[in-house]
Amino acid sequence: MNKGLKSLLVILLVFIFGSCGEKTENKKEIKNLVYTMAVEPVTLDPYSVTDVYSRRVIKNVFDTLLESDENNEKIPSLAKSWKYLDQKTVEFKLNKDVKFHNGETLTSDDVKYSLEKAKESLKVGYYFDMIESIETPDLETVIIKTNEPSGTLLTTLAHAASSIVNKKDYETNKDKKFKPVGTGPYKLIDWEVGSRLVLEKNSEYFGIKPVIEKVEIKIIPEDNNRVIALQTGEAQIAFDLSAASLKNLENEEEIDIYTVESLGTNYLGFNITHPKLKDIRVREAIAKAIDMNSTVEVLFEGKGRRSTSILGPKVFGYKENIVPNHNIQEAKNLLKEAGYDGNLELTLATGNVNLSKQFAEIFQYQLKQVGIDLKIVTLDMGALLKETSNQEKSELFFLGWSNSTGDADNGFTANLHTVNYGVGNRFFYSNKEFDKLVDAGKVEIDQNKRLEYYKEAQDIISKDLPFIPVSIIMYNSGVSNRVEGYKADALGYLKFNTLKIN
Repeated sequence: MNKGLKSLLVILLVFIFGSCGEKTENKKEIKNLVYTMAVEPVTLDPYSVTDVYSRRVIKNVFDTLLESDENNEKIPSLAKSWKYLDQKTVEFKLNKDVKFHNGETLTSDDVKYSLEKAKESLKVGYYFDMIESIETPDLETVIIKTNEPSGTLLTTLAHAASSIVNKKDYETNKDKKFKPVGTGPYKLIDWEVGSRLVLEKNSEYFGIKPVIEKVEIKIIPEDNNRVIALQTGEAQIAFDLSAASLKNLENEEEIDIYTVESLGTNYLGFNITHPKLKDIRVREAIAKAIDMNSTVEVLFEGKGRRSTSILGPKVFGYKENIVPNHNIQEAKNLLKEAGYDGNLELTLATGNVNLSKQFAEIFQYQLKQVGIDLKIVTLDMGALLKETSNQEKSELFFLGWSNSTGDADNGFTANLHTVNYGVGNRFFYSNKEFDKLVDAGKVEIDQNKRLEYYKEAQDIISKDLPFIPVSIIMYNSGVSNRVEGYKADALGYLKFNTLKIN
């Protein structure tokens, strides 16, 4: 560990971002739940979603056939039971009398329609490549046939991309982003863009009945302001908090602190087709120029972990990979070999939340030491996803991936497979051997063999370096002790129908 550099990074962060504000006491009666998060959802159309912030709301508005429990085991949801008829055929039995928010009753036709629409989607369709056909012998039975034995089908059916919509509504709804109709425990009644979303309980919910009448989801990008909202009683749950913010809440008797290591990771990505970045020596130089271990330790105040993969350690298929070592001189040598000697200008696109901006500022400072002038562009999530999909324009970007199925196929297919080139694959990376290994993992039902495929795939990625692993995403939250039933979730989701306010 470079102690001098670590001290500089601490000073840099204090200079740029300052410290948290002061709280004012404001105890008041809680009528509804106020939940704050850093980033606004991009859309509530489940077949257009690639970000975790949208999924947090979607998981309360919609349901899927299956759910994942805290151990990532599959449990019933809209489907009350399922069984394999053979290695490529699964029969699902639906719960009876499940109602959509528009009063329509759920049928097998809605399920068939939903999964077929998901498969057609440019954003999430790759999840459903294994589905060959869907049959509906009666209103409460769905039979899914896959083209090969699938190791990922059940995992996919618990993902937010498999949310079940009402066929009648979805075919005519011209504003799916803002007016979703699901079967979930809450329904959206208002969305003030840039400010808040309001959910109202679904009294006819088939599962755990919601108790809280309304949930207001406030979008507050600034970490300090989410903390203040919690301290003053304006909010009862503050999510996406930094390690520094948690420290400021340690002595708050009426606030409980939750920290969970998620399935996801942050990374510094490259558009490897860009003229300045297609030479791997430039990417290796950037990796060596950044002391990622010190950076992570400073930003997470010793409570974070450096990642070595796009997969988190809790994800099936993860392996610890070798990452480039920090070495300033080697970085300078590589840049010189690539034709750059203190004259390389690059642009980094990043999100508008504190942690993203902090990482970007530190990267900028460290890359300056090897002659790289890094310009930072800060964008909201929707603009950032659009920007990084532009092959001609995108250069470097700081993003995260939530690994929302808990399976390596999710991280690899979405981000790195050629099938998603220019869509989810923002690195514009393509490697036939990598694709072959990932495809083999999809159809293999022997879990040990799947692990071997994914380990080999990670070796290829480590060698090709389309991104630099940064840190494991930590989900930190502060919760009023008047909220009952709160559980920290490794996917960053919270089902509001499991909560009560005393």
